[in-house]
Parts: sequence; C-alpha cells; structure tokens
Amino acid sequence: MKQGFIGAFLLGVCMAASAQQTAWPSYIGDLPRAVSESTVAAELPAEVAALAQDATAPAEVAQWSGIWHGWACRVAGCDIKIAIRDLSATGATVTYAGASCRVAIGYSR
Repeated sequence: MKQGFIGAFLLGVCMAASAQQTAWPSYIGDLPRAVSESTVAAELPAEVAALAQDATAPAEVAQWSGIWHGWACRVAGCDIKIAIRDLSATGATVTYAGASCRVAIGYSR
C-alpha cells in the first residue's frame, strides 16, 4: 500500500480531469508525509481492496495504479484510502474512502 499525503494527489487528479485549470496551492509541497491520526480507519469495499497493480495499464500511467493510503483534514485527522484501477491513456476508475471520528465511514467511485 502506498502512503503519503493523498489529498494533494486527489486534487491533482481532479485538476487533470477538469477542462478548467485550478491553481495548485503553494503549501501543498510543504505538507509532511505522515500516517493518519484518525481513530477510525477508512475502508474500501472488499472487491476493490483485493485489487492488484494493473499490469495492462500504459507505461506512462501504470505508476498510479494500486491502493494509496494517507491522511487529510486538519492535523491529519482523516484517514483516506484511494484505489486506482482500469487505467488507460485517458482515464481510470478511482474509488475513494475516508473516515474520521467526526465523519462516518464511507466511499464513492
């Protein structure tokens, strides 16, 4: 499982998917790579969590394939997991799960 601050990654994915460009916040590069401080773990659906690296993905996007785990929210208070699969040169299927002591566990694709 890949770890690090995935909020920045998610922002990048959203920006890439959008026809409209968004300014990258200047502080993103300074955020530390760390483990979530959430007391509640994010959980991906079982069929997504069992996913392996995508061997069929084009070389230029294959590095993004797999499950990413990290933190978001103030003081790393949210646990986040993102599964990226079905990669092609123009898209991917992304399943996102997030949880914290204040937010119910949930996911979306």
